[in-house]
Amino acid sequence: MRIYGLILAGGRATRMGGVDKGLQLFRGRPLALNAFERLKSQTDEILLSANRSEEVYRRLFPAGTKILPDLRPGFAGPLAGLEAAMASIPEGERTCAWIVTVPCDCPFFPEDLVERLKEFRTPALAVAQGCPQPSFLWVPASFLPLVSAYLDSGQHRLGAWARQAGCREVDFPDLSSFQNCNSFEELSQAESNISFPRE
Repeated sequence: MRIYGLILAGGRATRMGGVDKGLQLFRGRPLALNAFERLKSQTDEILLSANRSEEVYRRLFPAGTKILPDLRPGFAGPLAGLEAAMASIPEGERTCAWIVTVPCDCPFFPEDLVERLKEFRTPALAVAQGCPQPSFLWVPASFLPLVSAYLDSGQHRLGAWARQAGCREVDFPDLSSFQNCNSFEELSQAESNISFPRE
């Protein structure tokens, strides 16, 4: 089994005024780079889903890190980022490759995320205190046709796709470790490690 970590940083960040969220600083370091540091020890290789700022990301990340734009136009959402990541893995390798996804804007995600998600050796979705966390998926790269077909049908919601794909829910005890930063206010609160209500 080869494990790929996919950092999702390809969105519009509308609640931050359209900035590139992955480049916003969290305790002096870009959010996407913070995610990289938390994920690198849990995976064999890290991929970055990004639809802009490619040269900036190339300077930030280690040489050889794949910076992957969506294969579809118009910021089609995190599922499109997953599609691009799956497609980037050589076809012959997809049968033994798995991908764990994390959003760039969750600075405290668990450092045992992969260990817990892969425990049952089935596709999985993180759930914290009863709240699904659809951006934290564990899926085989061989699911590429399922992802593409779902997007081709005009649907794009990550959580709905995960349920359709039969992802098992894996419980995590601490909801605060999944708090995300959708606004500058939430980013400021996270920097101070202040909990805030999820939407």
